[in-house]
This record gives sequence, structure tokens and C-alpha cells, in this order.
Amino acid sequence: MSLADNHSKKSALVLVLAALTLLLGVPTATANTSISAATPNALTRVSEYFGATYFTFIDGPGLGEPVRFSPNSMGRRSDSGLSVWTNLSARLKFSSRLALDYQFRLQQILTNDADFRFQGGRLGLSGTLLKVETDAFTLNWSGAINSDLPYVGQINSARRLFLNPGMFTQLSIKPKASRFSLFAMVSPRLWFYDNATAMAQQDLDGGLA
Repeated sequence: MSLADNHSKKSALVLVLAALTLLLGVPTATANTSISAATPNALTRVSEYFGATYFTFIDGPGLGEPVRFSPNSMGRRSDSGLSVWTNLSARLKFSSRLALDYQFRLQQILTNDADFRFQGGRLGLSGTLLKVETDAFTLNWSGAINSDLPYVGQINSARRLFLNPGMFTQLSIKPKASRFSLFAMVSPRLWFYDNATAMAQQDLDGGLA
């Protein structure tokens, strides 16, 4: 086989590889580039109007107490020991600071009688409620002002609750010249019942009646 034939075969192979690269590689790379470029823009545009927030907290026995005796905020036993509260909010933003907020609330009982309790939903406003900046400090008050939906959820239906306006917010003050800040939870709430004596059994056991 002559050198010319080898050179011709190598040239043909190079041309074939180049053609495959053009046919397969370039469109694929172009498609990936366009998707990756479009995705952040789409997510950014969606996030301008919609948002989601998740948080959870645990209620449970105090130190040294048997699991079946779960003290509540009043120091009385509750009915179901350790539990986890799951709170998931869907937010429709109508300004840069505030949003219409619906919060789904689920209580998972982990000890004694394992149980899932749908505790209804809360509807209200959430976001930055107040922000003040001075040369000395920054004050920020954020969270949600809301109310449970009437007669929705295990506790609310048992209590026959029709309105409980309140808030779940945090207040922080940060001095400009310090690495530390002051922080407080602000969560007052007022309950209105159709019948104040119609309460869930766990509330009766906990001394809330």
C-alpha cells in the first residue's frame, strides 16, 4: 500500500469524524446551552410571583419526664407525647416585600399512638412587615400575619373555631458596630370560638379549657 493511499484514508477518516462532530456534537451542545440559559430566566420570572417556605418544630417530653407525659407550654401533660409540626407555605407575591400566604399544617405524632393529624391551613400576609435602617442599627420585622381557616383541621373543628387572627414573626435589631444582634419571636394570637367549651380532648387534658 502506497503512502498516498494511507494519506487518503487518514484524510477520509478525519472528514468522517469532522462530519459526525458537526452533525451530532454541535446541535447537542447548542441545545444544552439554550436550555441552561433559558432555565434560570424562567425560574427567575416564576420566583418573582411565587414562592414557598417550609419550617418545622418539635413538641415533646421535658427532661426527666416519661415519654407518655409530654408537658405543654402550661406544664400540663398533653395526650400524645413527642410530635413534629410540619408547616409548608405557598406564597403569591404582589410586591417586593409582601405576599398572599397559605400555610398547610400537619402534626405527626411519633410516640404513644402514632398518628397524622391535619391541623388545617392559615391564610394571611407574609414577608417583611417593617424595616428601619439608621446609622446606628438595622431593625427588621418579618414573618406572617394570618388566621386559621374556620372549622378546618382536627383541632379547629373540635374547638369549633371560626377565627384566630394573629402573627408568627421575628424581630431583630442589629447594631452596625457589632457582630451580634438582638432577636425575639413575636407571635400573639386571639381565638374566637363558636362554642368555647367544644375543644379537642388533647386541649382538655392539657388544661386549656
